[in-house]
Amino acid sequence: MKTAPHTGTRFRRSPTSHLIPAQPFARERFLGRLKIGFMARGWESKSVEQQQEEFASNKGGAKVPLSSQQIAAEHERNGIELSRQHILQRLQVACNPRHRQMLEAALAELDRKLGR
Repeated sequence: MKTAPHTGTRFRRSPTSHLIPAQPFARERFLGRLKIGFMARGWESKSVEQQQEEFASNKGGAKVPLSSQQIAAEHERNGIELSRQHILQRLQVACNPRHRQMLEAALAELDRKLGR
């Protein structure tokens, strides 16, 4: 029998040379974790394959390098869009009419900046 260094759980070798905990309940937990680990790993590998395929398909279209002004404008636009989403979320739960009016005015200002 072997002892796991980090848990102190004792293991015994099975005929298939896998390490399985000697205690019955620990054995069930151990085998359950193995099943979940294999399922999660299979799901993860499919996702990785899909991401690699998407990357390979997007590789054909070469990106034009952006200037520093274009990067700054895109960064500002992303910030405005995030602010707009935040205000929309707050507007959904706002109860006070004055607070709603303030949020609607802020939303109109952000829409004006975005050119909507």
